[in-house]
Amino acid sequence: MVKKRGLVLMKINLGLAEQRIVGGCLMSDEIAEYACTLIRSSDFSSPALKAMFSVVEHCRSKGLESSDLDVFCEVASSMGVTGLIGDASALNLVASEAGTKSNLPKFAEVVKREGLRKRSRQAVSEFMQVIDSGCPTEIVNDLISNLTNHRELSVDLKGVGVKDALKEAWDAKNMDEEYLSFGMFPIDRRFNGGVSPTSFTIVGASPSAGKSAFAMNIVANGKLGNRPAKCLLLSMEMGCDELIDRLTACVSGVPITTCRALRTGMAYDGAGRMGQLEFKKISDKYGPAVFGAVNKIKESGHIMRYHGLLTVADFRALVSLHADEIDYIVLDYIQQIKPDGNQTEIEKTNEISWTCKDIAMKYKKPVIALSQFNRTGYADNAKPSMSSLRQSGQLEQDADNVILLWRERKADVVAEDLEVNVVKNRNGGVGVSIMEFQLTKGKIDIPMYPGMG
Repeated sequence: MVKKRGLVLMKINLGLAEQRIVGGCLMSDEIAEYACTLIRSSDFSSPALKAMFSVVEHCRSKGLESSDLDVFCEVASSMGVTGLIGDASALNLVASEAGTKSNLPKFAEVVKREGLRKRSRQAVSEFMQVIDSGCPTEIVNDLISNLTNHRELSVDLKGVGVKDALKEAWDAKNMDEEYLSFGMFPIDRRFNGGVSPTSFTIVGASPSAGKSAFAMNIVANGKLGNRPAKCLLLSMEMGCDELIDRLTACVSGVPITTCRALRTGMAYDGAGRMGQLEFKKISDKYGPAVFGAVNKIKESGHIMRYHGLLTVADFRALVSLHADEIDYIVLDYIQQIKPDGNQTEIEKTNEISWTCKDIAMKYKKPVIALSQFNRTGYADNAKPSMSSLRQSGQLEQDADNVILLWRERKADVVAEDLEVNVVKNRNGGVGVSIMEFQLTKGKIDIPMYPGMG
């Protein structure tokens, strides 16, 4: 009996808390602004109050006054939630139970706690469905391990004595194999031979400046010690055919279009006509290099994922699933990650930034994430700086290394100088290296003249 009364009391407290929050927002724009920093509409349980608070959030994002009844109703109508909210009398009833600014954190905590419970129950239900449909054991075990770590102090969370730390560091075998080299000597030199196994590296560039090509060259040439490194390549911009053609071109040194022609069996002459004669010409000339590259790629052990956009949860699950099969991760590109619910772009970027660093630390697999510049980062073909990264604050903070790419666009050229500027390097020096970007091959190489910085 006491249990039932306790549950009833919890529901009454929740409903009252939600009403006090929304009522305060309807009465005061100052309270509305403060409330939006404490809570999200997705935390609400009542559909009507959830809709009301979503209107408040929209008003704040547009600089409108949610306390103005006419403005509130107009925004609600434009969002299509008037049916959930009700008429002016319903709003006045909610406003009559307005909470004060000083009590807002207490009410927000009640709502957030129940919202978390609600989402947890939903997640458990969905997780059970995934298990029933044949979820890989590795993902299930990883999730259980994470829950266990939160429930009690695990061995990984305990401190390590300095003697044990020294022993672990000095007794490590094959230390040179722990560091990932990009296969581009001027860049690797900046990182003392390669990036560390727990590093998070950002590669930033403006659209079409060569960031995907740069990443593909790492996939083609990356090494751990003397052996080729195996990559988990997560692409949200290119499909299977394009990825394979680009990788084949990087490995073989043959133009991308030629690799595509040999893959598809279709070749065009200078007049744009397709014919067997033209195909035989390129097959005889480039076939050995291309098919040799295909065999090399086949044995590389790389894993690719190219089926549309990902969420942060998808990203974590893919790394967990393939962690034992790979040496590092390439994410192309960070702004393409789908937001979770009502996340803003900045919130989304912050979360994926934290996740990249967490994954690198947890699995000891370097993460290389591509990032776009903001608009000022490529205005008038200007050279970029760290602040050019889109939503740069958290990226700058979390990344161990930041590499910015820039090239001066020229017409009718097959190769251009590519400035590779290491602007942050947690374990070494910074500076600019000049590389040659062979556009038709998507290949980045050391230029024929000195320019390594």
